Amino acid sequence: TGKYMIELPAGLVDESEKITTAALRELKEETGYVGQVVNESSCFYLGMAVSSTTSKLVTVVIDGDDEKNQNPEKELD
Repeated sequence: TGKYMIELPAGLVDESEKITTAALRELKEETGYVGQVVNESSCFYLGMAVSSTTSKLVTVVIDGDDEKNQNPEKELD
């Protein structure tokens, strides 16, 4: 785009995995940060015309003073 973009970590929830567990896993994989879940939204649809997939937003607090967050490194699959 030639511009700044703000993107949120995202991913799929594995079978029998809690959404909050998946959110923390994706956060660690894509950003290197660890955090604490503080909220989980209701289900919503991003594009019902093309997919029946539901989404949720999970709010996570990241403690920048936590030693684990001092030098975050992605752990991409």
